[in-house]
Amino acid sequence: MDVEAMNTVLFTNLQLLGMDIIAMEGKYHIPFSKDMFNLPNKAGSEAVLHFLFDRLNPSLFKEQFRDCWPVVDRKAEMQFRKVCNTWLSSIQADNPDAHLPRINASLLLSPGGRKFIHLLYKFSSYVLTQAMTKEHGYDMREDLTYPLLNRSSFGDIMSTALEDSCLQLHASCFEQLHLTVAANRKWRESGDELVKTYRRLSRSKRDHENEKRQLVNTLAENAQKQGLSLPAKRTVSMFDSGEDIYSRHRGKRMEKARSKWDEVHKFSEDMRDKRNILKGVILVDFLSRGETVNSDSYIDTLKRLWARIVRVRSDMDIGNVLLLHHNALPHTSVITRETIASFGWIILPHPSYSPDLAHSDYHLFGSMKQGLRCKHYENDLEV
Repeated sequence: MDVEAMNTVLFTNLQLLGMDIIAMEGKYHIPFSKDMFNLPNKAGSEAVLHFLFDRLNPSLFKEQFRDCWPVVDRKAEMQFRKVCNTWLSSIQADNPDAHLPRINASLLLSPGGRKFIHLLYKFSSYVLTQAMTKEHGYDMREDLTYPLLNRSSFGDIMSTALEDSCLQLHASCFEQLHLTVAANRKWRESGDELVKTYRRLSRSKRDHENEKRQLVNTLAENAQKQGLSLPAKRTVSMFDSGEDIYSRHRGKRMEKARSKWDEVHKFSEDMRDKRNILKGVILVDFLSRGETVNSDSYIDTLKRLWARIVRVRSDMDIGNVLLLHHNALPHTSVITRETIASFGWIILPHPSYSPDLAHSDYHLFGSMKQGLRCKHYENDLEV
């Protein structure tokens, strides 16, 4: 059942149970309508649940809600939701025929939307069934499930139902037929109008072409009388609008723009390796003048490197890092290795006497070494 139908049945059940809509609106100062729970409505849900529980069992209602009604503060609101949840759960467990949906705290915490409407629809139907049973003394469910029929009336009922069904189908068929005929008539009218417009425009086009041709001939005769030299063959196309010229200019501009984009693309491809190099540099760390590298300073550098990777390379797996450094004592001390192990990093083995693996020999510093080769500086200021 869709939400609109459930809202209609819920509102009807409330009115059948005796809810006075005008009095409820005056009491709670909120509108009561069938669409009141399409959005979360805490005050409306408290009022409707209070009415349904009171209608279901007044004596048990007074006992259960004596400490939380009316709802005046957050504590009373929490107690109200707890009592409602407990009572609904007990109904669901003791009366499977109630067909209540699954009860959870979120339905009462945010009372609105399809799930909450479905809960109230089922609960109001259950309360209405209980009220009919208690107040009128018969089991309404049996009457709805097993209607009283006899052999003499069964045939009449079936024939009446079939007749009504046929009448509804005939009415629907004729309605669809009328719509189809109206659409066909409208389509023909539109088609006739378009044909008339096309013929009028075609006739107007031919008239303009004849007028243009006459003007061209008149211009050519006047030019011959005045002794002007004109091309031997002059056609109407020579005096047409400049659509072809504009098209050529537009094509040239597009070609120029395309060549510029090709240059940008080529430049981007050429700079890809350099961008990858710059992207690979994550941290640059220098010691102050006079300081030397020891285990403590190297561990501080590693911690800054770890934090830098987390901040600028969030897409990188921080626990899957391969670390390459030479076998200096600050790099191989116990405290340094424990720190690296706590990061989850893997240390690559560095063979002894392997100058080809020195960091300064990587391609990042190749151009710098080439420019600084055979140059000497006396102090840091010259550098």
